[in-house]
Amino acid sequence: TRKFNHGGSIGVMIKDLNAFRDQAARNGLSVPLANAVLSSFLTAAREEGDNRDLTTIIRPMERAAGVTVDER
Repeated sequence: TRKFNHGGSIGVMIKDLNAFRDQAARNGLSVPLANAVLSSFLTAAREEGDNRDLTTIIRPMERAAGVTVDER
C-alpha cells in the first residue's frame, strides 16, 4: 500500500537483529541470513533514518534497482 506504517522502527529492528546475532555468536551459531538482513536495515537507516518505519527498508532497494514496488 506504500503507507509505510507497520509500527516498528528501523532502529528497533537493528537493535533486535544485533541482539540476535550476539546471542547466536555466544552459542557458536552462524547466522549469515541475519547478517544480510542487518546490512539491509543499516542501509535503510543511513538513507531513510533509523526512526522511520521498518517497512521503508524497501526504498533503498527500490532506488538501487530502479523500480518501485506497488500493489500490482
